[in-house]
Amino acid sequence: MFVAAAGVPCLHCYDNRIGIPASLSVGIYTGVLLGALAARPFWNNPMLPMLFLVSALKTGTASICLVGCVVKGIAGMSREQIETNKFIIHSIDFFLMILSIIAILLFVFGLYAAPRSSVEAAGLIMGGEFTFLFWGMAVVVGILLPLSLEVYELVRHFISRVVMREHNLWISGLVTVSVLTGGFVLRYVVVYAGQAANIVAT
Repeated sequence: MFVAAAGVPCLHCYDNRIGIPASLSVGIYTGVLLGALAARPFWNNPMLPMLFLVSALKTGTASICLVGCVVKGIAGMSREQIETNKFIIHSIDFFLMILSIIAILLFVFGLYAAPRSSVEAAGLIMGGEFTFLFWGMAVVVGILLPLSLEVYELVRHFISRVVMREHNLWISGLVTVSVLTGGFVLRYVVVYAGQAANIVAT
């Protein structure tokens, strides 16, 4: 822990000021770079940076869940600590799942609202070769499945005002694996579908 002298700013205060913007930039920059390629209609979508950012936040939260709920849960944390970790992580993850659904829908709508080349590119995930990976793995496995588990964990707390259920390593582990798998598949589909789409002459 850094202890600052009187009148001297503490060093770790600057860590947050630099680290948070830097981490957000890392999460969004891939979408910005790909979205700037006008010749690739699948990538040339204004929602792509937001899609990458939300996905990065979601998979980052899942990694924290892996450490906070699964690994440390196995190591023998107190029940109170585990319940606190679960509530915070699952609440954040639930919010990010909703944002992910919105971002994906806006991304798909953006493809159909763009010129004809983008509409044709959308066919890759709407009945084309990447349909199962996108909707089956990235959306169902990566978002809807963990979202349903988040609801299962949180609904009694928010509605009935009761403590969260006994810590279940299987639920936390399944949420983590599903989110990380879905995040990887989403990036895979975006990158490879963008390369498979017809190039537009500029």
